[in-house]
Amino acid sequence: MRVAILIITYNRLELLEICIKKAFAQNDVDVDIVVVNNASSDGTREYLENLRKRHHNLYVITEQENLGGAGGF
Repeated sequence: MRVAILIITYNRLELLEICIKKAFAQNDVDVDIVVVNNASSDGTREYLENLRKRHHNLYVITEQENLGGAGGF
């Protein structure tokens, strides 16, 4: 089975790292992860750029301003 996970984030790098790690650790499913970065200023952008180099199934949308959770969706 293939699933997609959508994560909206703003300045929660430590929690984002845990969330993505657990998402990739799912068994019996192929996972595509889409992260909407709502203009984080805590190193999230750099973390996601480095992670994308290793995971072809990670997609990142980087917003120029914080659109909030609803705006991210």
